[in-house]
Amino acid sequence: KKATNETVANVAPGQTIRHYSPDVPSFILSSGLCKSASSSSPLSDSDKQFLSKSVLIDFGGKIEAWKDFALAYRDLSQTADSAEATKGVFETLRWAEKIQEADYILFPEICDESSADALTLALKDRLTRAASGTVIDCLER
Repeated sequence: KKATNETVANVAPGQTIRHYSPDVPSFILSSGLCKSASSSSPLSDSDKQFLSKSVLIDFGGKIEAWKDFALAYRDLSQTADSAEATKGVFETLRWAEKIQEADYILFPEICDESSADALTLALKDRLTRAASGTVIDCLER
């Protein structure tokens, strides 16, 4: 995590790790978990139950296979266009936290930093802050 601690005075509020956090607990799905979504592996009943209480915010269709199990689904950019996704990320986060009965907001891990452009890194930063840096490896809570 490359952010200041919540107890440290900041020059700007955007420096805190929770700056973009929605009011609903949010998590980044690890790349391995996203790969299992795209491989169409069968989901357990507990995974389906977890998704049924979740809002999915996708990027490039990484977790689209799970959209029918989720409470709500939106893709920031079906073509993984970082400019399009970055432009709509705040509105989508606010939309997600307004979904009735949502217990979780989930989004895929975005990229390997070594191969990303500046807008993709900005998107990754915003989603990392929305999830308070929390990455999960399984859907069961």
